[in-house]
Amino acid sequence: MGQPHRTGYDTAITVGIPVYNEERTLTPCLDAVVRAATRLRDAEIIVCFNGTTDNGREIARGFAQRHGNIRVIEVPKGKARAVKAIGDAAHGDIVVFTDGDAVIHKDALQHMIQPFADEAVVAVTGRPVPWPSKGWCHNIINARMIHPDAEIALTPINGIRQKPFIHGRLFALRRKIFHSELDGFEDALGDDTFLTLHVLTKYGRDALRCATDAHTSYMPVQSVRSWWRKWSRIWNELDTLYLERPEFARLKPMMRTKIDWHYVRRRGAVVTACFLLERLLHTAGRAAYDVTRPLRTVSWIRLEDTKVVP
Repeated sequence: MGQPHRTGYDTAITVGIPVYNEERTLTPCLDAVVRAATRLRDAEIIVCFNGTTDNGREIARGFAQRHGNIRVIEVPKGKARAVKAIGDAAHGDIVVFTDGDAVIHKDALQHMIQPFADEAVVAVTGRPVPWPSKGWCHNIINARMIHPDAEIALTPINGIRQKPFIHGRLFALRRKIFHSELDGFEDALGDDTFLTLHVLTKYGRDALRCATDAHTSYMPVQSVRSWWRKWSRIWNELDTLYLERPEFARLKPMMRTKIDWHYVRRRGAVVTACFLLERLLHTAGRAAYDVTRPLRTVSWIRLEDTKVVP
C-alpha cells in the first residue's frame, strides 16, 4: 500500500459520505475513498445513511469489517441531516465530504486539506469532474461543470475571481463549526448552498478557498428533464434561504457569476456553441421557474441519471 504521504497540514481528517439509495455507486465510491485515505497519516471514514431503502447498508458494513477506520451511522432522510451528523460524530479536525455516487481521485484529500494550513480558512471546495461524453445534450447542459474556470465571480472580491460556492460533491469544513454555529442547518434543503452562505456571512470571502487540483469524478445529468429538475431545486434553495435567513440576503451581489467569454472562445467553436446554448437554456429555464414556482412544490430529489462512473 505504501507509506502515507505528508500533506503539509498534519492533523486528523474525517471523510464523510452522506448516502441515500446509492447501492449502485457506493462500492466504487468507497473503494476510491479508502484508497485516498491511505495516503494520509490519520484519517477516518464515516458513512451516514439518511432514509436509505436499498442494500447500501450491507455494502458499507462489509467495507467497515475489512477496514478498521470506517464507521457507519444513520439519520432520518435529508442530506443536510447526514452532513451535520457526520460533523458531530467526526474525530478529525477537518471534515471532507464527498457523495456516494462520486469517485474521488487518489490525491484529492491531500489537495483538499492543504489550504487549512492558513488559519483563516474555514471551508474548501473541490473540483467535481463530470464523466466525459461526446453527446451534444450532455455537453450543452453540463458546459459550466465541464469547464469550471469559465464561470467567474461577477465582481472579484479581494482579487479572487473563482465563483464563491461550496460544491456539494466535494468540500471540506473545520469540525468546530458543527458544534456551535449551524442552527437550523439540519432542515436546509440545500446543504452546500446553506454552508456557502453561512461561511461567507460569518467569516468573509477569504475563509472560502477552491482546491482546483482536488477532483472527484461523477456522472452528471444526461437529459433536459433532469437538468430542469436539478436547477428548479437549486433556484428554490436560494430563494428559500434568502427568504428564511435575511442575513444571507446581503450576499446576493457576492454570489453572482458571469461567463468569461474570452476563456470560452479560446476553447474553440464547439465549446463556444455549447456555452451559448447553455446560456439560452439557463435563461429560459429560470424564467419558466419564476412563472411556475407558485404552482409547484420543489423538494430534494434523486436524479435518475446517476450511474456508476466507469
